[in-house]
Amino acid sequence: MNTQPHVLQPASVLADFVSLRFLPSLFGHDYAQAENNVYLYASRYLANYDGTVWDFVQLPGGGGYMKPEGEERYMYSSPYQWTELEISADAAGIIITALVLNHRSWLYDRHDDEELSAHFCQRHPDVLIEVSKKLQARQQAMQQQTYVQSALKTHRLLMQLDGVPVKGPTDSKVIVTEFFDYECIACSMMAPVMEKVMAANAGVRFVFRDWTIFAARYPESSQASHRGLGVYRKQGADAYMVFHNGIYRTGHNEGKLTAEDIEQVATAAGAGAASDEDKAMSDHVTENNAALAEMLGLRGTPGIIVMPAENATADNTTVIPGVVSEQVMQQAIARAEKG
Repeated sequence: MNTQPHVLQPASVLADFVSLRFLPSLFGHDYAQAENNVYLYASRYLANYDGTVWDFVQLPGGGGYMKPEGEERYMYSSPYQWTELEISADAAGIIITALVLNHRSWLYDRHDDEELSAHFCQRHPDVLIEVSKKLQARQQAMQQQTYVQSALKTHRLLMQLDGVPVKGPTDSKVIVTEFFDYECIACSMMAPVMEKVMAANAGVRFVFRDWTIFAARYPESSQASHRGLGVYRKQGADAYMVFHNGIYRTGHNEGKLTAEDIEQVATAAGAGAASDEDKAMSDHVTENNAALAEMLGLRGTPGIIVMPAENATADNTTVIPGVVSEQVMQQAIARAEKG
């Protein structure tokens, strides 16, 4: 518990050259009109005011006010509030500045909301940042709901795994599906995370769906996909994982992956020569994957869906559109296990 007394910081009277920047920050673009309003309001509400030099005072936490120079006391009189009292120059300045700001708030409310909002954001950028973060979080939450509803609608299709590489027990209660491309740098970043998650969850079934979205730009995307799917069909899941992780361990992506890389990794996985039949079968798989990704509303790779094999609901299904940590993946798996 903090028992130290709170120390108030004094306000500071600004020098003339600084005041030129102070007035626009206090009143906005038409600060000259606002300054003139201060003098008019002083003549109206301060009975013994007959004109004087005014100081510009800045508060330590931001904002400020104008005040009559010196220590003279003023008689503040307001027939609208049935008020008449003697006040200091500082108090007079605070009241008059507040009255002008109040007047301007009503003026902007009726005529120029955008200007007032822009002025507020300029003076309080921290608020703008906080609002932006909240808006982004809300948009992400809404997008997650959309993704999840799409995943629930396509659950039956996600469970159809003919020709799709799968690693894990057939009776697993949780299915983790990743849509990926071997040319995708984000997928490359996600690959070691998936390796750790798989090692920590032997009872979970992992599905790898080639979605060759970079193939039009980088033909090695399709070449690696064909080779990997062929390895899975002929050598099985273990050899496929050697190939899959091996491609990402080359560190080559976004156009840097070569045919030589692909063949070296395939050979290390125990693959034989590729065939035209393999290519045709692989194209069928990737076409189905692309159609499914479109149904899910995925916008890129990686796209990861974590859900129960049965009885999937919005509460136990998670869609992850991008790179996340091992902890986030583990939380999604735990949520699916509860289903």
